[in-house]
Amino acid sequence: MRCGFLDTPLFRELTDDHLTLELRERRHHTLFTDQMAVHILELSRFNKTVVQLTTPLDRWLYFLRHAEHLDVDALPETRKVPVPLEEQLDARLANGT
Repeated sequence: MRCGFLDTPLFRELTDDHLTLELRERRHHTLFTDQMAVHILELSRFNKTVVQLTTPLDRWLYFLRHAEHLDVDALPETRKVPVPLEEQLDARLANGT
């Protein structure tokens, strides 16, 4: 698994902030392997507010998007960035989101 962070959209026609790119057979759409994926996180499309953050991945994306303006010491304990990002991406992929 690989992860890429972008501050400009990769595909302008899509609006998701998290894209998962996989290797598939073109005509039949058969997945080559579930062990290979590229996650694209488009920070410019992540627009949640602090009160809307519900997952550790949300907190990471919020932190990465707003880090230069955050007073980390003033964040509530539940809003701090606790879990390694790779674990959050694995969990999101396992849930199909």
